[in-house]
Amino acid sequence: MDILLMIIAFLELRKIQHYPNGNGCQRDQSISNFLVSVDATGFDCRKSVQAKYPISIKDQINGSHRETIGSNRTME
Repeated sequence: MDILLMIIAFLELRKIQHYPNGNGCQRDQSISNFLVSVDATGFDCRKSVQAKYPISIKDQINGSHRETIGSNRTME
């Protein structure tokens, strides 16, 4: 399979879940972003998935900007 088609297929199955006030014990102290599966049809629920993705965040009030490579390891 062509690498571009593989990337497009990967992106179609994922979305960024954003919590602007944080999540869990960091609530109201940070923001939380999660890369989640949109449709797990065809995936074995016992297999883990590893992903790396670029993320860019801009503070519109203070004008600061940060870019990083996010990663996750989740069970689907």
